[in-house]
Amino acid sequence: TLGSLDVSGATSLTVLNASSTTLGSLETSDATTINSTLNVTNKGTLGELQILGATTLATLHISGATSLKTLRATDATTLDTTLNVSGITTLNTLNISGATSLHSLRATGATTIASLTVSGATTLGVGGQALKLLGAVTIGTTNAPKDLNVTGHIVTQSITTTSDPILKTNMRSLAARTSDIDKIDGYEFNWADTSRGEDLQFGLNADEIEAINPGLVHVDSNGFKSVNYMGIVGLLVSNVKELREDLSEIKKTSV
Repeated sequence: TLGSLDVSGATSLTVLNASSTTLGSLETSDATTINSTLNVTNKGTLGELQILGATTLATLHISGATSLKTLRATDATTLDTTLNVSGITTLNTLNISGATSLHSLRATGATTIASLTVSGATTLGVGGQALKLLGAVTIGTTNAPKDLNVTGHIVTQSITTTSDPILKTNMRSLAARTSDIDKIDGYEFNWADTSRGEDLQFGLNADEIEAINPGLVHVDSNGFKSVNYMGIVGLLVSNVKELREDLSEIKKTSV
């Protein structure tokens, strides 16, 4: 146990306890605890590391569980298992193959994460960077749905909504409500807030939809209304079906 340790060459220790440590290179095969700061200017290999103070590493390779208060990595960082950081974390490049829990994450470069849970503020896309998700994105669950709010355009190959009848109850035909279509209209418009975009828009009036079926309108915490356009499809299908039946009758009487 040392108050401070300065080593310029290779160092191999079974157990190291120091309050302030500067090493040219460090190798420990057992538990290592540093109460203040650790500065490693060369290669550092650790079996297990716990640091309570600020830590700066050029390159870090850790194969076991790692707990850090603050971590700043200026070079490539590889973690095989888990990383738990309770303070601010700044990384240029981060590659994590296992589950990761961070209170706050800011990534300025390319970031690839197999699994990420963030309980605090998360900033992605700074300086023209982007977030790319190759797998499925789930918000909430089927039992506790959450909202996804996007200010800009959404581009995708297709959008599907849950519609399996086994998940539904009290299913009723909309045939008796086809006259509701006469109470709504389509509109073209521009956004009052130009930050949403200045292009000509097309859509429905939420007030009109709410008047015929309140279940198709969602009101957010600010009182703004949005329309379930997928739900409108059911009403349109029933109206098209009724229209085809009317045309069929007209054809019969005109023969």
